[in-house]
Amino acid sequence: MPRAGNVQANALDVCIDEWVARLLARAALLPSPLRQDVLSGLTRFAAERNVAELPPQGTSQSVVDSLDDGVLSELGRSVGAMAGALPWEPTTRSDDDGRDLGLCVFGPLLGLDATQAGLMLVRPGSQYPLHRHAPAEAYLVLSGTGSWRFGGAEDFVPVEPGSIVVNNRADLHSAIAGEEPLLAFYVLWP
Repeated sequence: MPRAGNVQANALDVCIDEWVARLLARAALLPSPLRQDVLSGLTRFAAERNVAELPPQGTSQSVVDSLDDGVLSELGRSVGAMAGALPWEPTTRSDDDGRDLGLCVFGPLLGLDATQAGLMLVRPGSQYPLHRHAPAEAYLVLSGTGSWRFGGAEDFVPVEPGSIVVNNRADLHSAIAGEEPLLAFYVLWP
């Protein structure tokens, strides 16, 4: 009989496959050369990724308590079902100790090196701080609504489940959750 961790790891692998497929489909509609960069980054992630290995117990952050199946979209429900088994951590971009902002970094779970991936969770009404970094990235909004500053823009744009958000290298970006938790899958590549 498989260990519960293996069942959760299998469920995570299935989710990641679906999320990457959705990102690839939406990325194909982006203008060139952004399209080529995103497709290249997602292809690198898929090639580097190994089968998920979850720790025996997840680490809980209080922001994860905001994941209520009643408010999660269809895309987000799969995360809600396994949230307690995932290793959540506070972001280093805020000193809230995981109260309003949380990350589940998949790098160690998937054996990633050059690329990174994970989940970002923002409690309703909270903002992920404005920041920039060297890698480019793509997000798939899994659940919640809110607004996002991305792609080098100055203004925040409304997002909803299924939205794709792409940041070029060093673009300033931030996200603000609406009345529901904002949950997104992300992939970063050099």
